[in-house]
Amino acid sequence: MAASIGISFGATSACLATQKDGKADVVANEDGQRVTPAVVAYTDTEMVVGLAAKQGWIRNAANTITKVKQILGKKYADPAVEHALKISSCKIIEKDSNPMFAVKHEGKTKNFSPSYITTVIFRKLMDIAQSKEMSAVKNAVVAVPLNFDEQQKDAVRQAATEAGFQVLRTIPEPVAAAYAHNIGQENSKESSVVLVYRVGGSSIDATVLAVSGGMYRVLSSVRRDHLGGDQLNRIIVDYFVQEFKRKWKADVTENTRAMAKLHTEAEKAKQILSTMPKASCHVESLHEGIDFQCDISRARFESIALSLLQQCLEPIEEAITEAEVNKQDIKMVVLCGGSTKIPKLQKLVQDCVPHAEVLNSVSPDEVIAMGAAKQAALLSGKGEENSLNEAIAEIPSTARAVMLKTVDDSGSPVLKTLVPAHSPIPLHCQHTFPVSPQHAACCVELYEGQQDDTVEKAVLLAKIVLSDLPTDDDKKVVSVVLHFRREGSLHITCTEKSSGQADDVMVECATE
Repeated sequence: MAASIGISFGATSACLATQKDGKADVVANEDGQRVTPAVVAYTDTEMVVGLAAKQGWIRNAANTITKVKQILGKKYADPAVEHALKISSCKIIEKDSNPMFAVKHEGKTKNFSPSYITTVIFRKLMDIAQSKEMSAVKNAVVAVPLNFDEQQKDAVRQAATEAGFQVLRTIPEPVAAAYAHNIGQENSKESSVVLVYRVGGSSIDATVLAVSGGMYRVLSSVRRDHLGGDQLNRIIVDYFVQEFKRKWKADVTENTRAMAKLHTEAEKAKQILSTMPKASCHVESLHEGIDFQCDISRARFESIALSLLQQCLEPIEEAITEAEVNKQDIKMVVLCGGSTKIPKLQKLVQDCVPHAEVLNSVSPDEVIAMGAAKQAALLSGKGEENSLNEAIAEIPSTARAVMLKTVDDSGSPVLKTLVPAHSPIPLHCQHTFPVSPQHAACCVELYEGQQDDTVEKAVLLAKIVLSDLPTDDDKKVVSVVLHFRREGSLHITCTEKSSGQADDVMVECATE
């Protein structure tokens, strides 16, 4: 029987899992690794993807593209691109309001879009599948973050499709992770509250799910960008820098090549310390011909990283508060992302929700891909006999808040939430607001974003202008009716009640 594929595409790595004959497993790449770095590099003669590209970053940083997922589907003016400009070793330029990576290849400067680079990474995953004699396998489910909008989801679907996969659907990462552990699927009468906690390379998510009747509903989700495994690596780098300075009275922070080498060693050390009490760093000719040898113990790492590890827990506290549940209501915690293997972080999570069972039977690196593979098998009609005979029952909801632009007492523009994020759909709601008598027109602007977003940060969803309004009515009221449909479309109707002036528009909203 043919296998079905699940794909986890992260900012720093990607993972491909399959399910065949009721068994799910991860497919290792040609290096024997079960997770492939999401890195693409260009040289004068070739393009390399994965581990080879990552290992060559030290000597080819300017032509090495990392963390493409962070700007996929974004415009150049987006804050995510602004941050990428600061940290990317590869030059990012603007073309037609979109970001492009500029690299040297075959003696020329070439520009590649984030969508193209994403396709390259998916082609690498397809090569991995085909290398295991899975050439006939095309059906795939791809996991995406909860906060991805429709444009970002479409970019992922397109990249996977161009790589040769037949994308059956996308699935929210926390839902895939919970499904990998079969939570709520064996007993349809079971009800529980589950926390899915992901620590990625450069972001952290804490999502609270309600599981009932085999169905998953997002109660809350809190995300922290620019916080995660990279910052933990940096703490180890700083430790190595101080040890070198103490031993040799020399500062390596201005030596770009030396710092790159220490970053590589720090990442290795962090991974080793997840399973061993001590890790060793050895770099030949680190700085001015000096070889560097240094050990770091797990106890020392936990000590110097404690403040950051505690900071990593903040999304959990916020997510539980937003979900309006008590900590004792959390029955299970699903860990995702390599950094959740850190024993100290696992203990802090357990202390935070002491009544919950922390699930670790599936590797945090692989759990999202495994859940996506199970979903692909169900959609392909190849699931286990005792599984649901249809796609996982995930209650659709709004991924982001829908907000109305208004002004505060000082006249500054602010956003008022009309529909909170994670609201189950379909839904129908109505909001009214007064209009100044002297105004003959009214402009209604609706935005999509996080509930604390400013007007500048949120995304304009729709603008409706009502004209020829009466100027002799001091009780003018505009009604805004929002009708979310199950597939994610939003029908917006604006009506000025006294005159009957009305207009409407249909838009697509991000759903979960």
